[in-house]
Amino acid sequence: GDERLITGLDVRRQMARLAAHHREILALIDLAGLSYGEAAEILDVPVGTVMSRVSRARRALLEGIGETNVRPFGAVRKRRSS
Repeated sequence: GDERLITGLDVRRQMARLAAHHREILALIDLAGLSYGEAAEILDVPVGTVMSRVSRARRALLEGIGETNVRPFGAVRKRRSS
């Protein structure tokens, strides 16, 4: 498998580049740890809208990180000789 290393700095940089509504939903769900129902109440939108926004926001975040900042992590596994 292709191992990837993503640092906190990579995530913070890409979060800053996201649309405001994507940053907002990720902050509520992934950072604050709210449930979809709690986020829906705060934002005054249906739970389905929260689910859709989370999905799109996570995809945008990962695509942005993949395009700009993810580099292969050169972990080498040694085989044990018998």
